[in-house]
Amino acid sequence: MPEKVASPFVAKVIGDWYGFIKKQDILKAETMRNEIVQAFENMEEDQNVLLYFNLIDARYKMLAQEFEGSKA
Repeated sequence: MPEKVASPFVAKVIGDWYGFIKKQDILKAETMRNEIVQAFENMEEDQNVLLYFNLIDARYKMLAQEFEGSKA
């Protein structure tokens, strides 16, 4: 059985992820998002961290839409 990931660790990674989003570094932000989603599979349950993720994920999706729109 995989070892549980501490929710404070995931919260810190989400904060780091937000830093890349603010810098508009779409490649690193996308990579970190994938890592966070994988960490959720083994994370101890914490509703606050899940809410934090959803908030930052909304900002990420806005950035990704802006990025896709600029390609056209």
